[in-house]
Amino acid sequence: MRKLRMTNRDIWGRSVQSRQEPHCLYKNGFTPEKDDCVYSDRMDQWNTELFNEACKKAFAETGRGICFEIQEPEKIEEFLSVYYKKPILLTGVEKLYFMNGYPYYCFYYRDKEPINQENE
Repeated sequence: MRKLRMTNRDIWGRSVQSRQEPHCLYKNGFTPEKDDCVYSDRMDQWNTELFNEACKKAFAETGRGICFEIQEPEKIEEFLSVYYKKPILLTGVEKLYFMNGYPYYCFYYRDKEPINQENE
C-alpha cells in the first residue's frame, strides 16, 4: 500500500522554499505534454453532488473535509475515475494553499489506456 508523502520539491522538481508554495505529494509517470490537471476545489464547485459521490465511493466519506494527502494513489485514481466517468491514471498530486492557509490539491492525470489482450 503506497501513501502520498510531502517533499521539498514541486511537481517540476524545483526546490520549495515555503509552505505557501506547491509541494509534490506523488509523482508517477508525470508527463506535462500528455497530462491534464484539475484542482480539488474546482471539482467541488463544478459539481458538488458528483464530487461527494466520488469521495463516498473512493474514500467512504464525503465533503470538503477530505484530506487527500493521507489517501492512497489508487484511491485518488478511483475518485477521479468516478468523477470523470472513465478510467483515469493518476500521474501526480501537488498540495497547495489558499492565502488563508486552507489546503487544496492539484491532480495530474490522463485517460487510462486499455490493456491490450492478444488473441492466442
